This record gives sequence, C-alpha cells and structure tokens, in this order.
Amino acid sequence: MHKVNNMESSKIRALTIKCLHEAVLEMMSFEWHEEVAKLPTAKRKKVSLLVLDCFNWKVKLENAQLEAILAQLEENKEALEAGTKKVNEALKNLKQVKDVLDATSSLLNVVARVVV
Repeated sequence: MHKVNNMESSKIRALTIKCLHEAVLEMMSFEWHEEVAKLPTAKRKKVSLLVLDCFNWKVKLENAQLEAILAQLEENKEALEAGTKKVNEALKNLKQVKDVLDATSSLLNVVARVVV
C-alpha cells in the first residue's frame, strides 16, 4: 500500500487508479478465480460485485482524470494554438534557410569548378 501525505488531488487520484488497477489485475488472475470458485454462492456473488465496483470506480476516476486534462487543455487553448502557429512559422523559416543554403551551396560548387 502506498503512503499518502498532503498530496494534490490529481496525485491521489492517480495513486488510487493505480491501486485499483493492481487490484483488478489480481482479481482477473487464474489463482483468484480458483479461490473464488471454492466459495459458497453468496460469497461468490459478493466477490463478483466487488470486482465490478473496482472496475466502475477505476473507470470513473480515469474519466475524471481525463476531464481534468481536457479542462487544462481548454484553459490553455489560445497559448497552445499560438505555440503551434509559431512552430509552423519556424518550420517555414527553416525551409527558407535550407533553400538559401542549398542555393548558396550550388553557387559555391559552380565557383569552385570555375576556380579549379
């Protein structure tokens, strides 16, 4: 089990998701299935409901995590769009620089042939 001390809610959520994921993996193992098969019907039903609860809470927490990420992206939408535009402009400038370098290289090759 992981120790929780004054963590942000996102870290607590991520840690909880990890723990639920590990629990679900254990509950999906062959060994788990074999042990549950030995239980009386009423207990097997309770165990099955526990597995479903783990799945459901894991999905709910993962959805909340995705919603938080989406909210952050939406908050930063303008900055992200501006950054993308700057990257595209920089790529155009790099292509222009490459074109200039290629042209200069071609010119220098001609000069070198003439001089040599």
